[in-house]
Amino acid sequence: MIRIARAAAAAVALAAVMAAGCGWVSKSVEILDVAASPDGLTLELTVASCSADLRVEIQEDAETVAVWVSSRNGMEPDCAGELTVLLEAPIGGRRFVDGHDFTEVDVRTGDS
Repeated sequence: MIRIARAAAAAVALAAVMAAGCGWVSKSVEILDVAASPDGLTLELTVASCSADLRVEIQEDAETVAVWVSSRNGMEPDCAGELTVLLEAPIGGRRFVDGHDFTEVDVRTGDS
């Protein structure tokens, strides 16, 4: 009975180690460029990752739009990729902040 319990415990421990080793780690991704649509509601982001599962979180208030992008591909930034985000209100004169390093990023519009 003790031998079976030890074997079961060893199997559980091995499975946990293998799962941890094979698991993807979510990493923060730098936003390299931001372009706004003419109405200011859609932003095209160029980010320091492609070939990855990207997750986006957006926080908006009257003065700022903060965007966090994270990737889950188990690799370092491999290339630049693009993604589109939709805002609740036009970007207008609000600041755009990259949640990766909390720096302000200039937003290109049709005028720039």
